[in-house]
Amino acid sequence: MHRRSEIARAAREVLLADLSRRVTIPELARVCGTSPTVLKEAFRAEFGMPVYAWFRRRRMIAAARLLVWTDLPVHEVARVVGYASASKFARAFAACLRLGPSAWRERYGRVRQWGRRCLSRLRPHCHVTASSPRSRAGG
Repeated sequence: MHRRSEIARAAREVLLADLSRRVTIPELARVCGTSPTVLKEAFRAEFGMPVYAWFRRRRMIAAARLLVWTDLPVHEVARVVGYASASKFARAFAACLRLGPSAWRERYGRVRQWGRRCLSRLRPHCHVTASSPRSRAGG
């Protein structure tokens, strides 16, 4: 079991190294020295969700923070977190955080005055499966 935890954590580090990078499960498994099946099982056991769901969630958390703490245009935030299309990013962001990127910035941009604690409680909804897009599974 210890080995699987190491595999999952190694995969997490690879993913976090560049949020804009497109990574396939077989490629990630090769980098981590394991099979795709073992990687997927280890990752779900360690982090409570599939690899791609976890990665999408991390991307959206990073995007939410960029929208609040920078003046980057939405299309540039999209690029930084791995979306070539600003409209696809906006749809994914809204599905995850229940507000579009511009509305998020408008609503939470004043967080700059309150401090960083607000965003530390961010609970995106994008870690759910496609069959239940609005449920809140896990944490």
